Amino acid sequence: MKQRLFKGLGFFLLGMLLFCSWDVIPVYAENLVYRTLVLGKDVVQIRPNEKDQEVYEFLFNEQVVMRYRTMSQGLSASERALVLWERVNNFGQALSQGEIKVAVWQGNYVILLDEQLLLTVTAADYLANNSTAEGLANVWATNFKKARQIKPLVEIVPEISHKEPLLRDEEIPEVADSEEIKMWELVNAERAKAGVPPVEFDEGLAEVACLKSADLITHNYFSHHSPTYGDPFVMLKSFGITYNYAGENLAGSPTVEIAHQNLMASPGHRKNILNPNFTHLGIGIVKGGPYGQMFTQLFTG
Repeated sequence: MKQRLFKGLGFFLLGMLLFCSWDVIPVYAENLVYRTLVLGKDVVQIRPNEKDQEVYEFLFNEQVVMRYRTMSQGLSASERALVLWERVNNFGQALSQGEIKVAVWQGNYVILLDEQLLLTVTAADYLANNSTAEGLANVWATNFKKARQIKPLVEIVPEISHKEPLLRDEEIPEVADSEEIKMWELVNAERAKAGVPPVEFDEGLAEVACLKSADLITHNYFSHHSPTYGDPFVMLKSFGITYNYAGENLAGSPTVEIAHQNLMASPGHRKNILNPNFTHLGIGIVKGGPYGQMFTQLFTG
């Protein structure tokens, strides 16, 4: 009797698990921060590290000046990137000409530009470099000064060639046009509610986004860094797409509506969708993979 009771309880729990799991559809999304600012012939960039996306880089004329990380108790690396970008925009031409120095501010070593805060050295930063706060701050300041002495770039966005020729038109995966337009309309509806100008649907970006979604399925991964195309920053340049701002959202979901809801529920993805700096959007939706469909949103401005 007791054995039958336990057996019956086991089937009941299994049935409940299957019932409760039936409508639970895994949906995933990612976003990274990519920013480019052109100052005359100088170029300032903020981007995630290619090998470790928990590490962000600040570049001046394509030279890595600083690599910074998620704070042990505080902002994530991507959130720090957004804060740094606001400061970068406020500095403007001072990034090329202002005075760079190391100082102590509120008990922390910092990099100052014309006596204004650029970036703080945190424990996560200097411990990862086997250094001290003062030591790493001096390295960052030296790197910045050296990068500004480099001959100005002739081309804002240098060409990057593929190891293989770019795909021909007939090799581009089939685009679910109506679904992509539906998602684009949902994005613009959110922007309208937030008082942000709409983004224009960009066919060129859509083709690149479609290739990224297909690549996610073909190579069975879920990351901004593609084994085929590299990170979005590199991929866009590879296809000759220029921009001052760029962002990528990824999601896996059986429907446009669920993918959109989950992207909007994520603070980072929501920021991309509502970012007033973005003016163009390409969406690539490809059927397949463990979630039913893969979604890639590529924003530029």
